[in-house]
Amino acid sequence: MKVALGIPWYFPTSVGGMEWYVATLSEELQKLNISCVVVVPEMNGKAATSSHRNVRVEHINTEKFGEWLTAERPDVYHQHDWSLNCGLSHLRAAKELGIPTITTLHLAKVVCRLGTMMYESKSQCDGRIVEQRCAQCFLKSRGIPPWIADAVSKIPVRMSAGLTNVPGIGPFFSGRVGAKDIFQSLKSAAETVDRIVTVSEWLKEALLINGIAPSKVLWIRSGVDPEVKSIATSAARTAGHPLRIGFLGRASPAKGLHLLISSLLRLPNNIEFSLQGLLVSDGPASNKYLQRIRKQIGGHPHFRLMIDRPRSAVHEFFNNIDVLAIPSQLMETGPLVALEANAWKVPIVGSNLGGLREIVRHQIDGLLLAHDDIDAWTDAFHRLAQDPALLRQLKGNIPAVRSMQETARDMMDLYRQLTEKPPLSIAAMRVVAR
Repeated sequence: MKVALGIPWYFPTSVGGMEWYVATLSEELQKLNISCVVVVPEMNGKAATSSHRNVRVEHINTEKFGEWLTAERPDVYHQHDWSLNCGLSHLRAAKELGIPTITTLHLAKVVCRLGTMMYESKSQCDGRIVEQRCAQCFLKSRGIPPWIADAVSKIPVRMSAGLTNVPGIGPFFSGRVGAKDIFQSLKSAAETVDRIVTVSEWLKEALLINGIAPSKVLWIRSGVDPEVKSIATSAARTAGHPLRIGFLGRASPAKGLHLLISSLLRLPNNIEFSLQGLLVSDGPASNKYLQRIRKQIGGHPHFRLMIDRPRSAVHEFFNNIDVLAIPSQLMETGPLVALEANAWKVPIVGSNLGGLREIVRHQIDGLLLAHDDIDAWTDAFHRLAQDPALLRQLKGNIPAVRSMQETARDMMDLYRQLTEKPPLSIAAMRVVAR
């Protein structure tokens, strides 16, 4: 069996959770004798072939994708998320050739224009796409006064669509149009593909609440790289030593590092701690945020930031922290970093949102806190610093973590079901979600 895995961006120019997922999944599928090729849009128009983790990577111009697919003729086309350069047109090209199609959704942007699934940037949203509500949320999250946001959100779609082209003020009228476009894109994708896979339960529920047929949607939990499981060790905190806190993620306000730092700066002077941050930058926005973070730290000796380090640095990072902080200000679909923390038996202090709710069991193997309550974060670290027994208890309760080997086997089962003639019913599919 041959599977083509489409992805909008990939190594080495882009590094993130979705890229790691595809890289590890394709490698594990090949160990199961499934031939894999990763296909990535080529922005400069020059097709090229490379490899990553022993898997062939084809860089194809979007306009030539149909021709490439015809020549390659995979048994399954499995696309991960979508963008302008790798989206509905790719799925339709596979559909027209009679190739079974799957899309795995990794990001909240498929149901939320803001990409956060946070209603008015304050509370967890159920994901239902409602034009007026989404328009209000879009405007208020950008600082528009509520009375203006409410009035603009009531303008009918046909009228607001015409106003979106007005210079200067056009974007303020795009809320309802944007929500309608997201809903139509979601419906079109669902009609085109054979199956939609989500990596978190909440995203599956968001699809169902928007009318996607339950028979189309599967939740298949991600797993950690088997290499991580093989090398992960569990080091206990030494009595009397400062509490070692870690942060791993993109340099972005959505990841909440600024909130974490604010909470730690409020700790009493007698509480000893260190924060080690391992950050990934992805352009000017990240650089601007890093400037903000460095100013916030102000030379404080207990904070250490490392930017764009190699993968090997992640192993050293987990081996040298007592607890991992994940102060996300958005609904995570994983995150992968939480699964890796579980592999290293490192307890998590995380935002009580999205995928973290599905991974962390509050007061059992980690702590879940209100995402925007700085005092709650300060209290949690104060408690952990003073109570080593609590840290040992949380560490000891962390369950065995799922491996990408298991995810690959579940995905292989799905591929086989879709390529069998006649196809089996959903009820007959063996998909292990945990």
